[in-house]
Amino acid sequence: MPAARYNAAPGQAIASIDRHTEGGLRALRMRHWGLVPSWADSPRVGARMINARAETLAQRPAFRAAFQRRRCLIPADGFYEWDARSRPRQPYWIR
Repeated sequence: MPAARYNAAPGQAIASIDRHTEGGLRALRMRHWGLVPSWADSPRVGARMINARAETLAQRPAFRAAFQRRRCLIPADGFYEWDARSRPRQPYWIR
């Protein structure tokens, strides 16, 4: 089991649970956080593609195929959102 972590940044390895292609069994795997679209010239694009809006996820070319065919679960007990209006920026933990 991976060690607990309080912050994960794009490009870092994080735990994910996905369905194994053979037999449909679930497996815990370490994956790099970020999406590298099939049309990307470099894997570095994945560090910038970390968030998608639920309202447009199925329509956006960068996320559409991954949303339909390559989904996984990320075990987490919360995430941070940043309030850009405050100075310095204030993180809020959402759980």
